[in-house]
Amino acid sequence: MRRGSTIRRTRDLRGRGPDVQRKRAWRETNTDRCRRSTSICTACKQRGYIEPAHLFGKRNQVSEPLASHPAFLVPLCHECHASIDRYIDIELRERLQWEGIRKLRDAVGVTLPCRVGAEDWLPVDVAHWLDRELDDEEIYASVA
Repeated sequence: MRRGSTIRRTRDLRGRGPDVQRKRAWRETNTDRCRRSTSICTACKQRGYIEPAHLFGKRNQVSEPLASHPAFLVPLCHECHASIDRYIDIELRERLQWEGIRKLRDAVGVTLPCRVGAEDWLPVDVAHWLDRELDDEEIYASVA
């Protein structure tokens, strides 16, 4: 190859491995399950179109498959979803995150490094801890 020439990739290799495909199917299955589960917003209790909101998945706060675990997916209306994604309603966001952590703790049977809602821990810190401590198989097995 000549100096200064560029290598041209002939095909896209991202998203082709079995692990990537398994995580994509997991995310889609749980998102559909959340969408079908109810037509009532968890936050404002209004009926209507529901969007599954990832409590920790936005901006890569935790990795798959944990980000799409049913405990971390919450059915919300568009307005409530936008308010937690844009950090407009931080109290609502943290309350929902702590509820998700509590559900995941009960589903997996893990002992957390703090009590749920502790003043000196942020929910995202506990989610990072869970992401490091749990392996993928424990997460998949916790949903039956």
